[in-house]
Amino acid sequence: MIMKKIILGLILTLFLTCSAYAASQNPNEIAYRNSVQSSLQVKDLYKSLRENFASDGGFVYYLKNRFKDFEVSRIAAVQVMYPLTGRVIKSYNGNHVLLTSNATIYLNNVEKEELRKVVDEYCKYNAYKFEYKDPQACSEARINSLFN
Repeated sequence: MIMKKIILGLILTLFLTCSAYAASQNPNEIAYRNSVQSSLQVKDLYKSLRENFASDGGFVYYLKNRFKDFEVSRIAAVQVMYPLTGRVIKSYNGNHVLLTSNATIYLNNVEKEELRKVVDEYCKYNAYKFEYKDPQACSEARINSLFN
C-alpha cells in the first residue's frame, strides 16, 4: 500500500514536471525572453562603453543620449509596425509577441552594428585622449571584448 502511494506520487511528480517543462517551451515566451535578453545586451554594451571612455565627458554624454533616443525609437518603431488591435485576427494576434520580439532583436542588432561604426571612427580620431589615463581604451582587443 505504501509502495503504491510512493509510485503514484513519483508518477504524478514526473507528470507535473513534464507539463511544466512543456509549458515553458511556448514559442512566444521564448521569443519574448530572447528579446529581453537582446535589449539587456544593448543596455550593458552602452554601459560598458561609457565606463571605457569615462575620461571623455563629451563622448559619454553622447552615449547616454544616444541610448535614451534609441530605446524610445525602438519601442515606437515596434509599436507602429505591430500595433495591438481589438480585431480578432488569430493569425496576427497569436503571433504578436513573436513578431514584436523578432523586430526588437533585429533593431538591437542594427544598433550594435551602428554603434560599432561610431566607436571605431571615434577611436580613429580620438585615441590620443586616452594616451595617459587608459592607453588601451581604444585598442582593438578592448573594443572587440566590449562588442562580444
